[in-house]
Amino acid sequence: MNESNAEAVTQTKKIKAVHVGISGFPFGSAAINKCLAVYESLTHYNVDFLIINNRAVHRSNIPVPLEKTGTVNGMTYVYTAPSPYRSDSFLRRNLSHLWGRIREFILLVDLARTRSMDVMFYYPTNGSFFELVVYRAISKAFNIRLVAHYVEFRTAFDEGISFFDRLKHRLYDKYFMRFVDAVLPISEFLINQLQSRKYHGPYLKVPPLADFRQFRIEAPPGVEKFFLYVGSAAYLSAIQFIVTAFDETIDSEFYLYLVVNGAPAQMKIVENTVNTAKRNTRIRTFSKLPYEKLIELYRQANALLIPLTNNITDVARFPQKIAEYLASENPVITTKNGEIPYYFRDMDNALVADEYNTEAFAAKMNFVIEAPGAAAEIGKRGFATGKKFFDLNSYGEELRQLLIDLDSEQRK
Repeated sequence: MNESNAEAVTQTKKIKAVHVGISGFPFGSAAINKCLAVYESLTHYNVDFLIINNRAVHRSNIPVPLEKTGTVNGMTYVYTAPSPYRSDSFLRRNLSHLWGRIREFILLVDLARTRSMDVMFYYPTNGSFFELVVYRAISKAFNIRLVAHYVEFRTAFDEGISFFDRLKHRLYDKYFMRFVDAVLPISEFLINQLQSRKYHGPYLKVPPLADFRQFRIEAPPGVEKFFLYVGSAAYLSAIQFIVTAFDETIDSEFYLYLVVNGAPAQMKIVENTVNTAKRNTRIRTFSKLPYEKLIELYRQANALLIPLTNNITDVARFPQKIAEYLASENPVITTKNGEIPYYFRDMDNALVADEYNTEAFAAKMNFVIEAPGAAAEIGKRGFATGKKFFDLNSYGEELRQLLIDLDSEQRK
């Protein structure tokens, strides 16, 4: 086969991809939503996906019953653990985890041996370097390409964790790029980290993504004017910052809605934060909302809040909620840190506070209160930015080309 014919075959052949790493599909965290958006974008470009979950992570009270195998957005998912549901027994949990890993290994070897897998996409679980080494061994043994999501600087999470976890984080941040064939970094900070570690392989920057089509609903008119924050209770400082900023806004008819999920201890701190706020009667909290209801709130909100600090954690990451916020077509209020300056300009396509302090943030909230028409126009321009950079269809072609280039390298 000559070179031009080989290229034509590569361009048109179906690529068989497998997800490994973080578990919980089809429900769960922002990380799962990010992966789903990336993978769904590729299904439109002749890529088939199998999503492997090697851990049981769900509580038995999740709203939708979950089978061990199923489909999500046209992709197949499977649990190699005995059940998708997490046992309350310490012994059963660990046996389930062990069995899930063994079954995953057998499945991956079988897929590779029968050429039912061309590429693995890896999303780290707590930055586990040792987990990655196993996947790399499989990929090397069977000449499978390995692509890693790179979404946070794990070493920044060293406080309050065990020595072994700190070791895993540091090993991962320092060496993971030597064990993969391509990287999908989420931020300029992480791109700089790759370059500082002498990584010379291919990479494609992919920010948070959302399916903007899901937000084209006619939400019923809200009975209240409100600011909306959606996030994890683990980000307690951000929640406390927002509540304080809301207390500092001009007295108005606006409410603050907090959609927060987390561990009971974290939720208790959120509750105490709200109860001690000066304007606590105008703060409403929600948890475990169906996604359809969450989209409804996005569409009804007068503005959506996402303050980012200038510490390494926020500079390296890029919250998944940014994409969903933009899809709502309502104005986003944020701070001039991390990735924000690469996509947003204050008073143009977002309301961007120059400093991470509650006074500057409250001033942007006051603008929404006092100039709702101008704020709505900013929201529309933010939506246009979102369609360009944060919609799940924004990177499908580039991602497909990355896989084609990897396949071409493999053939040489």
